[in-house]
Amino acid sequence: MNVEVTPILPPVPGIDLEQYKRTLIERFSNPNIKDTAVRVCRNGASKFSKFVVPIIVEQLKRGNNPHFCALSVGAWIRYLSGFDEQNKPIILQDTLAVDLKLSELAAKTRPDVKEILSTNQIFDDLAEYPQFIEAVERVVQLLYEIGSKETLKRWVNEAPYQNITN
Repeated sequence: MNVEVTPILPPVPGIDLEQYKRTLIERFSNPNIKDTAVRVCRNGASKFSKFVVPIIVEQLKRGNNPHFCALSVGAWIRYLSGFDEQNKPIILQDTLAVDLKLSELAAKTRPDVKEILSTNQIFDDLAEYPQFIEAVERVVQLLYEIGSKETLKRWVNEAPYQNITN
């Protein structure tokens, strides 16, 4: 939040951004809140275009590495495949992604990340940034090869930031 998102956000009158970030961390750290990956991913195509892509594009324009944004995009592409790590079907709840046939691209033995990122309705012009494509391709590859937990550990350890506590 502090490295990839906060520097991009304009000030919002009446909102204490630091308090808001602490509240988010508390909420997502609470083991009593039972959120599901399916709910978080639901209609992700429209969420990415509104909330994540503008951050990625701005960071890339500034010459920065949106390391964790690449992780989120890669994880979503993995979700689009329609199968979890135990090869159990996942019901894709994403009207726009279904309409754009992204699950067909993601379900290939080796998903075509560049083709998915070329979907302008969701990813704007991200396909024009080879370094971002490479990062997302690597995330997707790791997710298939070593699973989500090990991918997350590796991605955190490889973060190009000094302090990534939030």
